[in-house]
Parts: sequence; C-alpha cells; structure tokens
Amino acid sequence: MAKVVQKRRRLCTSYDNAYTYNNYLFAVNHWLEFTGLPKLSLKQKQCIPKNLIIAPKVEEMQRVIREIKDKHVKAYIALCATVGLRPERLLKAAWSEIDFVNGWVMINERHHLKVYRPNPLHCDVAKLLQNLPMSTNGRIFDFTYRRVANALKAVNTSIRPNNCRDFFYNYTRKAGADRDQIDWLAGHSLPGVRAHYLADELKQEYAKFENMFRLAA
Repeated sequence: MAKVVQKRRRLCTSYDNAYTYNNYLFAVNHWLEFTGLPKLSLKQKQCIPKNLIIAPKVEEMQRVIREIKDKHVKAYIALCATVGLRPERLLKAAWSEIDFVNGWVMINERHHLKVYRPNPLHCDVAKLLQNLPMSTNGRIFDFTYRRVANALKAVNTSIRPNNCRDFFYNYTRKAGADRDQIDWLAGHSLPGVRAHYLADELKQEYAKFENMFRLAA
C-alpha cells in the first residue's frame, strides 16, 4: 500500500497546471481518507485565471472533424468530442462496446481513481463509425497516437484528444444539460444519493447537446 501512495504522490507532483494538480490532490486525499490512510502532505497551489483550461470553440471543433482526411482518426476525434469518456480509453475501444441499436457507448469500468460509465452515442458519430471496416482484433481504432497527432497537424489545429473531453463537458453544459448528468457521463464522483437517480434521463439530457452539436455528412 505504501508503494501505491508514493506512486500517487509522484503523479500528483508531475502536474504543472495548478488546477489539474489541485483536482488530483483532492481526489487522492479523498481516497486515502476513505481507506483510512494518512493524506498526502502536499499543499494546494494558487490558481490564477491565465492558467484556466480553455475548451475549444464549437466552430473549431466542427471544422477539425470536417477537414480530417483520415476517416479512422475523424471518427475517433468525433467520438472523443461527443462523450465524457477519457480519450486514452476510447483509443482502445472495441466494436463489442458500441451498441448501435440502442445508441450507447457501453464502457463501464473503474481503474483506480478513473471511472468510465456508459455514454449515449451521438447519431452523427454512429454513422462515422459504421463506415469504418472492422479490424480482425476487434478494436475500432487499430493505430497509435502518432497517427492522430499527424492528422490533427495536417488540419492546422491545436486541438488534441484531451481538449475534446474539455469541449464535451463545456459545450454540453452550455446546451442546457443537467450538471449532475454531465458529471456522471464524465466519470466524476457525485456526493450523496444523487448518483442513484440519473440513469432515467441521461438520453433526454444528452439530446440537448446532440441537437446543438451536429456534424456535416
């Protein structure tokens, strides 16, 4: 257990951005307190406005997805921009985890402090995915991040997969979706009993985002 705590400490101190550092430190200390272990002896960093993470604008996200020539990377970036799941997990997604009939990305896992919950599948992204050939190993995106980076460089953008998750969180909120629903889809922890009463309206809340963020055919 001591090795696990030290690993968390090293990872926490590796973050340069004060907001990311503080959020991770809070999550780790919450976990340590829950397990009965002493909290990390680290202090919160001062946050200033210029260090805020700025999510991509909707017009830029639509342009990037539209102009990417590689149809596999196009579908990957579109998926990253329309679900709350982390991009590193989506890069490993399997065809068996996509429910085209009911419209869900059926990834439901926990990896230490990271939580992956099922997300609605955007109707336009479903079409992009259905146009891809199925690989023999069952994975949707059978390539490395280098191919993604090259495709993004070719369309002259600073957007990266992690920015797509920021975009989803920010733009879904602007579309009027319930804040608890957004946090749930993004895998965030929710206090109290609220987490038990979200599933019934996920599709209805997601539709607010889906109707505002459409992709060109």
